[in-house]
Parts: sequence; structure tokens; C-alpha cells
Amino acid sequence: MEELTKVYASSDPIKADLVQSYLSKNGVESRLLDRKDSAYVMLGEVAVFVAAKDVEKARKLIEKSEEAKD
Repeated sequence: MEELTKVYASSDPIKADLVQSYLSKNGVESRLLDRKDSAYVMLGEVAVFVAAKDVEKARKLIEKSEEAKD
């Protein structure tokens, strides 16, 4: 199995899902890891992981999408 690297994390699972969808639409496969506490939903994070070979591309895409929001 290829090593995965975290490229994004949020306490809001919807934001993480949107990032994952955006990456997918741009040809970057990713995985979500939900570390939210089921009893205390304000605790924890949902992280987006990509293959090591896609880290730079994913970070640039995420940065680009964040700049578009401003």
C-alpha cells in the first residue's frame, strides 16, 4: 500500500468532503479519515490524505480553492 500524507484537516466534515470532491475532479485520488468524537461532535477533525506522489498537486489545488473564496 502506498504511503498517504495529510494535506487538509477541518473540524467540519462537510468542508473536508468538499476538498475531497474538488481534488477528485482535478484528478487527485484521496481518502478521508474521520477522527471526530461521536459523543462530543465539536472535538476532533476530518482529514484528507493523498498519495505521496500527489501531495504537491493537492496542496496547490487546495491553496487555489482557498484563494478563490477570498
